[in-house]
Amino acid sequence: MNRAMFWTRLVQLVLGVLATLFVYFPYVRRVHGRLPRGKNLYVCNHVSLLDTLILGSCLFVRGHSPILVLGDRGTWKQSGLRDLLSRQVGFLIDRGAPDKAMVDRLREFGSKIDRFELIVFPEGTRGDGRTVGPCQPGIRFIARAADTPIVPVFLEGVERVTSKHGPRRLLRGLRKIEIHIGEAFSMGDVPRKEFTTEVQRRLQMLSPQART
Repeated sequence: MNRAMFWTRLVQLVLGVLATLFVYFPYVRRVHGRLPRGKNLYVCNHVSLLDTLILGSCLFVRGHSPILVLGDRGTWKQSGLRDLLSRQVGFLIDRGAPDKAMVDRLREFGSKIDRFELIVFPEGTRGDGRTVGPCQPGIRFIARAADTPIVPVFLEGVERVTSKHGPRRLLRGLRKIEIHIGEAFSMGDVPRKEFTTEVQRRLQMLSPQART
């Protein structure tokens, strides 16, 4: 293990313990489904900046670490704390980059699956916690580069704690979040032109609306 990876694992160990104590245990009520063994590409619906800590701590307590999260440079660099976290957890991209440069960065992110569990929020923006928006085409380049099982994850109830436009309810939101882990699939299971639509469909099928 090189020095950089040593520090990454050490920092993520500390962050994992803190996220477990202050985010996972207080706010997550239940986890539905099981995480598959080995390295995986996790695609997750996006509600708030808390999503990374929720899913990251879920992976951590089950021994799936270290993680690497695809993030928007403009969002992650808005504060000193986010900047510090992004150095050891985030893989940042500039959404305004030229198409070829963007694709190269997405493929680079996917290629890091040999050392990290990869987390992607394919909608590209935060939603309402109920409806999954269209997935960005970049997820296809990531999936091809990673060449590993793709695991859909739906975070239910995050909007009861915090969301993009709503107030924070840190006390009222205690034990309100449920994590739904879907069945893993591979890129080869889906026709190329239907891939982003299929990712969106599989995420939406895990939502509470689809289960009622």
